[in-house]
Amino acid sequence: MKTVDYHGASEVLGLAERTIRNMVSKKQLPYFKLGKSVRFSVERLEAWMEERAVEPLSKSLHMKEVKV
Repeated sequence: MKTVDYHGASEVLGLAERTIRNMVSKKQLPYFKLGKSVRFSVERLEAWMEERAVEPLSKSLHMKEVKV
């Protein structure tokens, strides 16, 4: 299992380190502690991000045919 610190997590998720720290304080991200150090599993961060993917609506659902 590959682990990263706050800086690494910010690179994986494309978010600022401050945002990552705020999310950890609110327990919104998967993480674990080794002593006082916070670490993130790269695999779990990627899975967390995939779980939040929003699929686009099909074209027929959001565009009505216009009759001229």
